[in-house]
Amino acid sequence: MPGVEDTATFNATSNHNSTVDEGFAGSIATVKINAGYTGTISLARSLAVTTSFTQATGTFTAGSQALMLKALTLTGGSFTASSGTTSLSGALKISGSPSFNANGGTLNLNGTASATLSCNSVTFNLVTITSTAGTKTLGSDCSLPLGASPTAGSGGSIALNGTLSGSGTLTTSKTLTLGAGGSLSGFSGLVASTLTVSGSYDFSSYSPFTVTGVFTVTEGASFTAPAGTASFASNFSVSSAAEFDANEGTVVFSSKVTFKVSCGGQTFNAVSFESSGHKTIASDCTLPLGEDPSLGTAGGTTLNGTLVGSGTLTQIGTFEIGSASPGLDSFTDVFDNGSFLMITGAAVTAPEGTLTVQGNFTIGSGTEFAANKGTVNFQALPKTTKTIACDEATFNLVTFTNTSKQVVNSDCTLPLGANPEIGEGGQIVLDGELTGSGTLTANSLLFTLGPTGSLAGFTGLETGALTVEGAYDFSAYEPFAVSGDFSLSPGAELTAPEGTAKFAGDFANGGTFKANEGTVELNGTGQALSGSTTFENLTKIAEAKETLTFAAGATQTVKGTLTLEGASAEKLLSLVSSSSGTPWLLAGEGPREVRWVSVKDSTNTGTEISTIESTDKGGNTGWAF
Repeated sequence: MPGVEDTATFNATSNHNSTVDEGFAGSIATVKINAGYTGTISLARSLAVTTSFTQATGTFTAGSQALMLKALTLTGGSFTASSGTTSLSGALKISGSPSFNANGGTLNLNGTASATLSCNSVTFNLVTITSTAGTKTLGSDCSLPLGASPTAGSGGSIALNGTLSGSGTLTTSKTLTLGAGGSLSGFSGLVASTLTVSGSYDFSSYSPFTVTGVFTVTEGASFTAPAGTASFASNFSVSSAAEFDANEGTVVFSSKVTFKVSCGGQTFNAVSFESSGHKTIASDCTLPLGEDPSLGTAGGTTLNGTLVGSGTLTQIGTFEIGSASPGLDSFTDVFDNGSFLMITGAAVTAPEGTLTVQGNFTIGSGTEFAANKGTVNFQALPKTTKTIACDEATFNLVTFTNTSKQVVNSDCTLPLGANPEIGEGGQIVLDGELTGSGTLTANSLLFTLGPTGSLAGFTGLETGALTVEGAYDFSAYEPFAVSGDFSLSPGAELTAPEGTAKFAGDFANGGTFKANEGTVELNGTGQALSGSTTFENLTKIAEAKETLTFAAGATQTVKGTLTLEGASAEKLLSLVSSSSGTPWLLAGEGPREVRWVSVKDSTNTGTEISTIESTDKGGNTGWAF
């Protein structure tokens, strides 16, 4: 009796019938039914042939027994498959004129190895594909009935040059390659992993049509998209030498991972993004997005092609506008609430409405940026620091609605218009130039005028906290008001207004303050002066009992009029040193108008100060109470 490593050969040496019965262990390496054998081989138990089964003559019938084959070659004779399941893990080769009887059973294509099926147009009852690896290549003479809503493959691939038939939705695993001679018959939907189209296929009536992996239409292929929706969740590529019919349907990109879209210059009817992965749109793509579209829920975009639509385009994540001109001007507005908007195209036209940028903004070297009469709005959100880099591009109008820190690089000249308001509680660091007219209002927690920054055209400034790190001339500014702390950094220079400059917070001078014959008015509460400063006129009039602190050891020189006044004889303005017992210094020969004050640790070397209804707290020189 043969064993698992043996070959059983039937040939002209005998014409006796043979039955595989319960006395046999059930597995054998090879079965050969060669020329000259005219008997019948029957199964009375299951049989596994682990290497190959070949038949050239005679009769083989599996009956109702399970038959497991590695490879099957039929060139003659009569072969009757199992009425249950015939499993085939390898190649199928049917040629010549054998008789094949499916026997009402199922042919199961399983295994892990790649294999080719040549079917000689025989008829199967039902076929299942459960291969977990490798590729099953179906020849043009194969027509495999898969039944209702079948799943073909459990991790293995299919290369189709024949026909798969069935009903409902066909679900495939790994890669489904629709070859030049292949066809799908009877199905109404397709859910594929990776899908490659290399032949002529019409999916007009398919719903659903979903590709969860890479989708490719190759050169010479013809693809008719569903009239409804086709969904793609990974790389998408259509050859320019293919025929692509959008069929008035919608292409939906839904990837959750990084993916690329290459279009071959094909025409789409409608495109929508429901993706959360970063997408790269090739230069051969023109994608019609419709009205008020979104470029996905997250992930960002690298745009080298053209987006067409109307209304507001919303972008989430990093937005890089690359080498081709992307045609954003078809949209009224563009809203980018991602982490980066980078424009590196040869020529980019902004929308006529508003381009809103919540992330970093960069115009790459050599880019031609056309402002298109539109507005660019910088809207950095809380807990972020965003940078604006412009490569000397020309803007039409710029607004700031940031609630976080926004840094304007030195290569930016940003026109703000008449009487602009910038910032909505955030910070602005200016190393470039802001231009406009009238009063610039900075509604920011901190407005930093950097060492390379400048303001042009304005006649007034109202801001929260102000830090000056460069040279700035506010001679003609009216009004000039700082509602927060003021800091003049070492090496910086500020020319004060000829009129009145108001400061409501602490006044810290570490640079050069040019009084310019103007008046500095301290109009806040709990204020402090640090650094040595020469004022033309200095005024502090309190509206309630409060304290003005002077830096110990620093000298405040008031050349003109010094006005220090409390709220009343009962609500004094206290003038104290930042270090008790260490004098704060006061100089200057101009008029002194002081009343309702309490003074401690002051050394006045200028005009003696005669106070009205005031209190000497000790340690004072040059004061008369």
